[in-house]
Amino acid sequence: MWQLYVLGSLFASAGEDVVDKVAIVSDRRIDSTVATFWRIFLFFVCTLVIAWIGVLGGFQFIFVPVVFLISALSIVNSFIWTSLLRRVEITGIAAISYLAPFLYLAIDTRLLHTSLSAGEIVGIFLMVLGGFAFAIDGKTHHMKKELSPFVWLMFIYMALYSGAESYAFKYVHASYGTSAIGFVLSYGLLMCLGLFAVVVVRGKTRLLWKPVAQKYVPYVTVSKAFDAISTLLWTQALTLAAVSQVSAMGALEPIVLFASTIVVQDVMRFSTGEKLDRRRTRWKAAAISMLVVGGLLMN
Repeated sequence: MWQLYVLGSLFASAGEDVVDKVAIVSDRRIDSTVATFWRIFLFFVCTLVIAWIGVLGGFQFIFVPVVFLISALSIVNSFIWTSLLRRVEITGIAAISYLAPFLYLAIDTRLLHTSLSAGEIVGIFLMVLGGFAFAIDGKTHHMKKELSPFVWLMFIYMALYSGAESYAFKYVHASYGTSAIGFVLSYGLLMCLGLFAVVVVRGKTRLLWKPVAQKYVPYVTVSKAFDAISTLLWTQALTLAAVSQVSAMGALEPIVLFASTIVVQDVMRFSTGEKLDRRRTRWKAAAISMLVVGGLLMN
């Protein structure tokens, strides 16, 4: 059952990533602080709408120290995401999915004593290796130029943050019975307040309503609807499986993301800046094959 939640999350996440990229590419004049605030505010609003509909049951806000910590780390993570959207191809950004399972596998097996079969462990490594190939240029077979050491540091932070968020939810779910939607709404509200304070301190409040921001908001409303669905499904999966298992299936994201990028860029004619020549496409197809084999071993 948890696999279905993860797959649903990946499809929604692909929609989020592609639309976020289109939003940035469509007009790069958007201020990074303003772009980050609107993304988080609209993510919270979309999550609140899902809560109001009631498809995931009831919820309660929870404001314990770990939720405050996650919201602070998430604000930093959101600024990093904005920076990566400006610098890196969207499939390259997905490299974050390939770093995380190594860390979570060690935590789950060594610290939490979660039992994983040999096949599942091999599957995790195959998925990580296949996914890592997306960080290599299929034409030159060199690491993509935009993936500088600084960018990799941002990736590492995002990997660590992703783990922190996942384990934080595991903790509040076990300790307080907090639902997925209650957890997401709680840290989402704190993020909105924190980011608005950043906007005010930086003197950029007036930029929230500039024409470039007004053009940006409709795109981001769509992407954050996808984001809210993706985050809630992912968090729900964590109630049923180990973090390393959920994260390993997350390495299937390039398959969905690559297909979505082709549709958006080549069929719908929205620019994402993705390189889709024949040699690079073949390289990515080979990487996807490893991901599929790894996914089958995981299941």
